[in-house]
Amino acid sequence: MSFATTRPTTCTRRRRSQWRVRTRPAANPNRTGNLGLEDNWLSAGSHTFDFHFNLPPRLPSTFASKIGHVFYYVQASCVGREHILAKKRIYLLVQGTSDFHRENPLQKPLFVEAEKKVSYNCCSQGAIGLQIQMEKNRFTPGEKVVFTTEVSNQTGKCIKTVIFALYAHVQYWGFTPKAEQRSRVDSSALLRQEANTQIAPFNTAKIISTFGLPPVLSVSSDMASSKIMSTQYELVGTVHLPWSLTCVKAKVPIVIARTPPDSDGCQPQEGAGALAREDCQD
Repeated sequence: MSFATTRPTTCTRRRRSQWRVRTRPAANPNRTGNLGLEDNWLSAGSHTFDFHFNLPPRLPSTFASKIGHVFYYVQASCVGREHILAKKRIYLLVQGTSDFHRENPLQKPLFVEAEKKVSYNCCSQGAIGLQIQMEKNRFTPGEKVVFTTEVSNQTGKCIKTVIFALYAHVQYWGFTPKAEQRSRVDSSALLRQEANTQIAPFNTAKIISTFGLPPVLSVSSDMASSKIMSTQYELVGTVHLPWSLTCVKAKVPIVIARTPPDSDGCQPQEGAGALAREDCQD
């Protein structure tokens, strides 16, 4: 996992009585159990402690959907003799990694084409062609996706809009109470863009589009590498033809990959994760 977090925790004691600090050495192997305190007790005043976590490799990315979610957070608590006096929780955005770059070191331009014959005005016929071209189809979270679309309108009607969307298809695997394996696929549009084209009859137009990917995404995977859920992405270009009650679609497979840090250097990659939000309880 290409992420590590270092963050100070400050405990402020306003009364003269003492606080006791509970630590868990197993969850923080880089620190001793008592954080340098004598008998794990805090005297009155402000006390700041640095902590550092190295996340294990191959953690799934932060993820949320209607079916399930993956959240990560760091929590600090100040405990008195009988109850918790203060608690603070900070959620983290964690980006997973993959080995896709090792399996596919070279990329070639990608070209996808779709064509459909359509009928309009009762007895008129024509064809609509849709082509999408990309220099590559493997991207990292936060990267820009640039692609060129060519629309061929061989009808007597005007084409007003072309819609582009990036879809994520997540397949979940689980078991029923009777130990029967079941799967379910959930598809959602992550990004959507509409181009006002106004393509005249018997004419061709080119559209250059750009999508900015979110900074944190689940990496592309299949059930061979993940036994719980797998994620696949595709870019879909759609030409709606309301006058013929049909549409033309071209689909381009997209791969989301994240290079893991160099195992020899054992250094986390900067920017691989970020703090998302805080939920504090005092």
